[in-house]
Amino acid sequence: MPVVDERAAIFRRAPTVEETHVGDRVVLYHRDSGNAIVLNPTATILWQGLQPQADIQQLSTELSNRFPEMDHETIVEDVRLCLEELRTEQLIQQIT
Repeated sequence: MPVVDERAAIFRRAPTVEETHVGDRVVLYHRDSGNAIVLNPTATILWQGLQPQADIQQLSTELSNRFPEMDHETIVEDVRLCLEELRTEQLIQQIT
């Protein structure tokens, strides 16, 4: 799978994924594979930001606004890595 290009990539949730909220976390269930994953609170914020779609910069800005003490470049890299993992698990789709 190609590395995410943060300049152009736009993502959305995969239509085959169901979600359940448990406290400040989200449990995602991929209907086709039967796999489930529990998102930590920060990844949950990213998941919520993917409705209906978003790019890495939009998601990074949202996290930077919530966590102003964090270095923005670190946030961008963390968002990129999280999205790569979600895409590998087929929980999100890259649409551009």
